[in-house]
This record gives sequence, C-alpha cells and structure tokens, in this order.
Amino acid sequence: MTYETYAFLGTSIAQGYYDETGKGWVIRLFEKLNVDKPSGYYFSHCARSGDRSYNYWHRLCSEAIQRQMDNLIIEVPCNDLVRQGNNGANTDMSTALQMELWTQIIDVAKKNFNKIYVTSGFPKNEETMTKTRTPDWNVWYKNEDIIDYNSRIKTLCEKHNIPFMHLFDDLNNEKYLNTLDDSVHPNTDGHIMIADLAYKKFKEIGF
Repeated sequence: MTYETYAFLGTSIAQGYYDETGKGWVIRLFEKLNVDKPSGYYFSHCARSGDRSYNYWHRLCSEAIQRQMDNLIIEVPCNDLVRQGNNGANTDMSTALQMELWTQIIDVAKKNFNKIYVTSGFPKNEETMTKTRTPDWNVWYKNEDIIDYNSRIKTLCEKHNIPFMHLFDDLNNEKYLNTLDDSVHPNTDGHIMIADLAYKKFKEIGF
C-alpha cells in the first residue's frame, strides 16, 4: 500500500473552530480524499488559533519538520491582516514583513518537504462585523486586504512552482458569508463548503 503524509499549517478555521463536530474543513477534506483512495492520505495538524506567519515560521521549524511528513499544506493566515480596535486602524503586520516571512517559510519548506501546497485566506462578512465585535474581541478584517494578500502569495507561489488553491472567490458569496456567525469563522455548513471546494481544487491538480 502506498500513501502520502501531510503536515498542515493553518489558523482557527483550519483547526475546526465553530464546526459542531470539531472536525473542521481540513479533516473533512482528508476524509473525502481517503474515500477515493482508502488509507492513501495521512496528515498531521499543525494549525493553531491566532497563528500568523511568524508563528508559522516557528511552527514549521519546531513541529512540522520534526514530524517528518512527506508534504506540506499552508493556509494563508488572515490574522496577519488584523486591524485592532476599528477597521480604519493599520494592519498589525506590514506587507514587507509578511513577504519576508513567507519567503523564509517557502525557502525552508522546499528543503524539507517533497511537495508544498498553499490555500488562500477566506472571506469575512464585513456587513455584520460591526454587530459582532466585542470589547474582548475587537479585531477587524477587510476583504480587500485578504484579496491583496492572496494575490501576493499566489505570485510568490508561482515563482517557486508551488500550487496555489484559490478558494476565496468561490466562497465570497451570500451562502458562505451567512455561515459566519461571528463574521469570521464558518459554522458546520461553512466548513463543509470549504472542504467540498478544496476537494475539487485538489482533485484538479491530480490528487
């Protein structure tokens, strides 16, 4: 029996937040892949709520590589684009630092994994965001920031011949946005939508 192993770097959505089963879209994706090829895919979750690209860098070196997986999947972390307090504040991380970290991540990943895949960041419901912010969680996201970030990472991936799974556009619609109870994290239905779309994208490139 031949199989492949994958490490996954991601954030709270990848970790399964707000999915009533606790699975999240990543586990659901690998379940679907293993229906086609039983026991063909195993993965090690390195996703963690709140992670940003500098957390990815440390988690790549301290966890993902140490687990000796064959391949690596990385989700573009929208947490790099957080605006604290209001949607007019500056993002917590500059674009220059974002790209410097991603360049380092890809450089090290290419030396330690057979294949690397990157999935885009996900859209947020900006219309409901003003109703869902609280004093304890007063962080803001703009879809225009996410679109720009996805585009920059896609260009970087193309430079390194790394497949980029663009999920944002197909999810930026009322059906998906209505699954975001806190304007950011999808509920169970939303996780299923992401998993179905990701499955389609991965099958298109030969999984």
